[in-house]
Formats: sequence, structure tokens, C-alpha cells
Amino acid sequence: MHTALFALALALVPTYTISPRPLSVAGMQLGDIDGDGELDVVLAHGGNPLMYGVSVLLNRGSSSLSQPRSYRLSDNGGTGLRIADFNEDQHLDLVVMTLGADGMRSLDVLLGHGEDGFGAPQLVAPNEKVNGIEVGDFNADGHRDIVVGSSSVEGDAPLVILFGRGDGTFTSVEYRGKYSLRNLAAGDMNGDGVVDIVAEMYEDPDEGATEWSVAVFLNDGTGKLAAPLRHRVPWRYWKDLALLDANRDGHLDVALIEPYENGVIVLRGAGDGKFGEFTRHATGRGAVSLAVGDVDRDGFSDLVTANEEDKTITVLLLGASGSPPKRWELPLGDRPVAVALGNMDRDAGLEIVSAGETGRITVVGFREP
Repeated sequence: MHTALFALALALVPTYTISPRPLSVAGMQLGDIDGDGELDVVLAHGGNPLMYGVSVLLNRGSSSLSQPRSYRLSDNGGTGLRIADFNEDQHLDLVVMTLGADGMRSLDVLLGHGEDGFGAPQLVAPNEKVNGIEVGDFNADGHRDIVVGSSSVEGDAPLVILFGRGDGTFTSVEYRGKYSLRNLAAGDMNGDGVVDIVAEMYEDPDEGATEWSVAVFLNDGTGKLAAPLRHRVPWRYWKDLALLDANRDGHLDVALIEPYENGVIVLRGAGDGKFGEFTRHATGRGAVSLAVGDVDRDGFSDLVTANEEDKTITVLLLGASGSPPKRWELPLGDRPVAVALGNMDRDAGLEIVSAGETGRITVVGFREP
């Protein structure tokens, strides 16, 4: 089934601020924060005023968003987040990466109270060099866990799993090595029914230039990880990473934003934690954020990127192997820094939600021609 794009007319929400200065958005996630059945928008952003770094825009129905309600973090601002129910009270909670004025990068958990918002931040970071996070149930105990990727400097562990107890508290297990991790994702990479961890890895050999890899940490089902499988790649400083089954062969693939070359790379998963050939898809200039979902409802996962330099969104509709993707460029009014896919109006399809650096939210819908 083919689809046509709306012009940017489904919903366009003006710039929001929590002070006379606009938000400096660094990350976005969608989730039903107030429990009304509608997907809401949660932003991680620079602290302005100081100590505020998360804002929630509630979906009032048909993608109509409320004014933001903002919450304090333990440090100046938020740089990224994930949403999960860590204390199993049926209210969604937040785990937020923070950035202090001293450059230290930490981690907060804010427990949700539904319509009443969030509680005070709880510092849970294993160190002060946090680069990336993801959530999942890594030891199959039914509780939500957090995996943390960090820089391996000054003896810190580059990979830490915070195993959830189901009450909003965690126990930690460290995995040490002479490498650094960022851009984490979680999925079953070898088909054994267990959630594994995928990350951007960079490491400095004793002599020579820094090496980059797609790293896969296979999980034995109890939360114990094998030594990382490294798939060396020439691309450095990726902007984002996501998992998908691009060719519907039952194996998860990895999509990453190729910096400086305005493209998305899809590495084909072999089904054993390793990768084969890759394909490259062109995007707009300065892609910084990536979302995956079946936009046109044809059974194939599609790719959407937010392109900061030319102020556009790229939509790549993927299809059967060997067929080139259909591509659209959607112009925006400001510089998008984050993009997500979700059903914002309870119809049969997904909407694209874009967050601009100033806090402007754009929702783009699709319709059949």
C-alpha cells in the first residue's frame, strides 16, 4: 500500500518555553505519562532556569499538546532519556542523562505519579561519564533494568547494568574494558529469545588511531554478558543508532546515522550477533536523530531522520530486498534535534513527532491518496 504525505498541517505546535529563553532540546521520547491512553511528549533539555531539564507536554487528543510542565534534575540539564515503569505502580517513570556545569555526565531516575507528574530525581549513575542508556529486562526477572554506557577513563567501567528490583531501586553489575560506549540499543541479536545489548564502541589501541565498532554483547539470559563481538566500521562519532529487521529475514539489523556524509547505514544482521553487508541511504543534511517504524503499513520497517542543517525530516520507506526506498524530505520551520514515531491520534497509522532545538514540536500524519 502506498501513502501520501500530509503537508505539515496535521498539527503544528508553537515554541514552548519555561523561561524567557527557549528550551535547548537534546532528546525526546513518547509515552502515556498521565494514563489517559494518549501518547505524550517528554523532552530532555538544557536547564533553564538551572536545575530544570525535563519537560512533559500532555496529549489532549488528536495530537493537541498542552503547555509543558517541567521538572528538576540533580544537575543543570538533560541530554537524553528513556521511559519505563521501574517501580511497577502502573505509572511511567523516567531515566534521564544529565550534564553538569563541570562537564560531568550523570543519571537520574524520576518516579512517575500519573496525572500528578514526577517525584524528585534520584541519582543512580555508576559514574560521572555516562554516554548512553537503554532499558530492558536483561535477567528475565520481570523487572525493568537500565544499561549504561560510559567512557573508560580513570578506571571507570564502560558498561554497567542497573538491575531493577521492581520498586524503583537498583543493584549494579560492572563490565570492565579499555573501550568507551555510546548510542546503546537492546534486542535479541542471535535469536535465542534473550535481550542482548548493541552499542557504538570506540577504543584507542596502544599505537595508532582510534577504532570504531558496532559492539554486540550477547546475554545468557541471566544478565551475564559475553565478551563483546566487534564489527569494525569506518564511520566515527555516530549521531544515533536503532535496531530493525529491514529485510524481514528474522534477524535484527543495525541502522546508524553516518556523520558528515548525510546518510543512514543499515548493517545486515547474520542472526548470531555478527553482521554482513551494509546499505547506505541518503538523508537530508546534518541528520542527528533516527526513528524506526512501519510508517506506510506495508509490513516493512521504515526510517525517519531529523536533519539539523537543512531543517528537514527525511522519510525512507523501505521495502523488499533489492528495491530502492521511497524518500521524502519534509521542510520544517526550525532545526530539528530529535524525532520519534507513535500513534498520536489513535488512528490506524503512526505519526512523526519532531522536536526542534528551541522546543517547537511538529506532528506530521500520513493518509492514503
